[in-house]
Amino acid sequence: MKLSNETRDVLKNFASINSNIVFNGGNEIKTMSEAKNIMSTATVAETFPDNLLGIYDLNEFLGVMSMFDDPELQFSADYNSVKIVQDRKSVNYYFSDPSILTSPSKVITMPDPEVTLTLTADNIAQMRKAASAL
Repeated sequence: MKLSNETRDVLKNFASINSNIVFNGGNEIKTMSEAKNIMSTATVAETFPDNLLGIYDLNEFLGVMSMFDDPELQFSADYNSVKIVQDRKSVNYYFSDPSILTSPSKVITMPDPEVTLTLTADNIAQMRKAASAL
């Protein structure tokens, strides 16, 4: 399996919420903060194995991934590690026990929003420019 740039970006964002993560299988990944006051869910292009895969230090894992230009992830038969491979280079990265990691255990259903808004990157850039001028 190869991770798309979009999935890597999602994982980088998730690392700012919580340094560890548990993959529950499928193409939906979730995280929540240690204080359990922030939760995020993303649907990604890749489908992860149905076994619980825990990463204790997500920033470290992303750092290892960044040592490669276009790595492939090869999961071990017992799903206790992943081999990150490209050409003749490889790194074995061992998973953590998911029971010691902070991860969402149930689905939270939010009520319908009262107000919706679309905020583009261009809108944010304009606001930053205005804020710096003022």
